[in-house]
Amino acid sequence: MRILVADCNHWVGYNIVNSLLENDYEIDGISLPSEDDLSMFFGRNSLFSLIAAEEYKEYELGIIAGAYHHPIQQRVEKLMMINPDEKTVQSTNHPNCTVISTPLLYGEWMPMNEKGLFQKDEFISFTADYFKENAIYVRDLTEGLLQWIKGPSLPDLLQVYSSHNKRSLGTKLDKTVYLRENIPNSDIIKEIVEHYRLNRNRDS
Repeated sequence: MRILVADCNHWVGYNIVNSLLENDYEIDGISLPSEDDLSMFFGRNSLFSLIAAEEYKEYELGIIAGAYHHPIQQRVEKLMMINPDEKTVQSTNHPNCTVISTPLLYGEWMPMNEKGLFQKDEFISFTADYFKENAIYVRDLTEGLLQWIKGPSLPDLLQVYSSHNKRSLGTKLDKTVYLRENIPNSDIIKEIVEHYRLNRNRDS
């Protein structure tokens, strides 16, 4: 299966593409301008191709990562949107679309410093209760995504929570997934902070 991913230059898009490539999917990526050109990391993988946003192709599946305010010119049978903003949802009119929503994602290349992360211009400390209760490591999400791609049709909205989240228990179960961490968050944070230290000055 060849999958379209837009925006592969978004930090979530980068991690999605990485997971798909590791599982031998063929990927066409659409990249938007960014301070961090993450799409260059896929350049040597023969399963990955960077295409122009206006280039027409057909796909069984398209995935939109984050805010993407551009119409999808390509024909996709099924579309998934990961944490889109309202404008992205409104600008995408697709009859077979699933919005996958998480309270808080974290992972390599996210907007952050050594103490925490930035989400919609809000700073969230790694030690904050909100982070401990809601944070989902992006690679745990992509593991779920790999299963959802192979599975039956999904609802139009899929709410994904950390297994630590206790406030969402009243949510309808047919539209709710709880993800358990494969590695403790504290260990992942140490690795992400080290990744941040190594890469923050890579262009200087």
